[in-house]
Amino acid sequence: MRIRTVLALLLLLLLPAPAHAGWWWDYFDGLSGPGPFQTDRHVPTIELTFWPGKDAAHFLLDDPAPEKKKWYFALRAVQLNNDGHLQMFEDKPLDRRHVDLMSVDISAMYRVSPVLDLGVGASILRFSSGSAADPIQFDAFYRVGPIGKMTVTPFGGFTPGNKRLRWLQRVPKFYADVTLLKGFTAEDFGNPERSTFSTKAEAKVRAGLIFDVSAIVCAVKGCDPIVRSR
Repeated sequence: MRIRTVLALLLLLLLPAPAHAGWWWDYFDGLSGPGPFQTDRHVPTIELTFWPGKDAAHFLLDDPAPEKKKWYFALRAVQLNNDGHLQMFEDKPLDRRHVDLMSVDISAMYRVSPVLDLGVGASILRFSSGSAADPIQFDAFYRVGPIGKMTVTPFGGFTPGNKRLRWLQRVPKFYADVTLLKGFTAEDFGNPERSTFSTKAEAKVRAGLIFDVSAIVCAVKGCDPIVRSR
C-alpha cells in the first residue's frame, strides 16, 4: 500500500498545471524592473547531485547512515521568462516586453535529515532580450551572486518495501532559496531615458518543484558517470 501511495503522489506531481492555476514549476521573484520570472509549466526544473564517495549509490538512492558523510554538490540550470508579467518598470506601464533569464546554480549541500537539505553556493544569471520583434533590444548581460538554498524531499522519510523502487523517494523535491545580486538600471535593459529605475542591490527569492535526475541515472547506470566513486 505504501508503494502505491508514493507512486500515486509522484504521478500527481508530474501532471502539468493548467494555464490558470497558481502553481509553478519554478519561480524567480521579480526584479525592481522586469519579472517575476517563471519557467514554462510543461518544463520541470532538473537538478544533478554529485557525491564523490564510496557510498555514493546509497547516498543518492536512499539516505546515508548517521556516521557517513552528508555533504554533496548540486548543479541546477533552468530557462525562465517574464511572460506572466510583461510590464518592465513601475513608472512606465506601457513598456511591456519579453525578457529571458537563464539561471545556473552550484551549491554545497548538507543533508540535515532524510527530508531536509541546506546549502550555500553561487548563482549565475544571464538576462537577454526577447525576439527581434520587440521594440527595445538590449545586450545580454550577467549577474553573479551568493545563494542560500533549502531543499525538502517529501518522500525522503519513506522506506519502500521493494528495494527496486527506493530511488523514487529522492527524485521530486521542493526548494526555496535567496540570491543576492548587484542592482540594475533601466539602461541595462536598453531603456536609459523612459524610466528612472535603478537599484544598488537586490535579494531575490526563488521557489519551485525540482526533479533530481541523478537518482534516476544512479539507479539505472550504477552511479556512473554522474557520480564517480573514489
